[in-house]
Amino acid sequence: MKGGSTPVGAFVIGFAFAFGWTPCIGPILAGILTLAAAQDTLSKGMVLLAIYFVGAGGAVFAYLAWH
Repeated sequence: MKGGSTPVGAFVIGFAFAFGWTPCIGPILAGILTLAAAQDTLSKGMVLLAIYFVGAGGAVFAYLAWH
């Protein structure tokens, strides 16, 4: 992508991505955090957050960490 090859272009593309991402991810993360906080045990809340992390891109981060 030609516009992303400069620092300003990369900033604009990153800003556009964040602008589109935030309204989608914010309410879902808030709901998961609310459910996790309402669980009986810490481990149940951690399972919910772990599932959210894997769904939100944890597999990509794990792949990148091992390569």
